[in-house]
Amino acid sequence: MRKSTPVVSSGEVASYDSVSRQTIVSPVRHLARGEIYTVRYEAVNAMLLNEFLKEHRKVQDLEKQVAALTAGLQKVTARLEAANSAPRVVSGQ
Repeated sequence: MRKSTPVVSSGEVASYDSVSRQTIVSPVRHLARGEIYTVRYEAVNAMLLNEFLKEHRKVQDLEKQVAALTAGLQKVTARLEAANSAPRVVSGQ
């Protein structure tokens, strides 16, 4: 059985995707079998922070996209309103 632990080196942290869920939840299972198993829990906190920051960046990018789309929609709406409210010349025949 392969034992993997999160690795922290020079400020870089392995992403949560690269570390199996086993790394976090299996110590109890291994202790019950009498096996020695270690998990660097401080690395788990760093991984969770990295995941939060990645998701936060995604949300910020989406907010920018929404703002750009909203501005475009407002321009189109303004043009339509201007076109509909312009006076029309009616021929008197």
